[in-house]
Amino acid sequence: ALKLAVLDCIGVMLAGADEEVSIAIRKYALKRSEAPEATIVRWKDKVPVEAAALVNGTMAHACDYDDSSFSMWGHATGPVLAATLAMAE
Repeated sequence: ALKLAVLDCIGVMLAGADEEVSIAIRKYALKRSEAPEATIVRWKDKVPVEAAALVNGTMAHACDYDDSSFSMWGHATGPVLAATLAMAE
């Protein structure tokens, strides 16, 4: 289940990368002056950890195709994976 959730989330991050909200939040993240620490999926831009998590999480939700959990009543994979990828890097 985890493998499918991660693959699904990466897929929707890529699908949401060209959405208007994703483009706007990426521009914001690129203007940050702190050290480049983590990657924005697809473009491979390096930005601060929290900015990478924000952009990747935004991309995951941009098309509203991300997976959902009936036991948790929400879309947990997007924000959790976005933060995990940024911190792990």
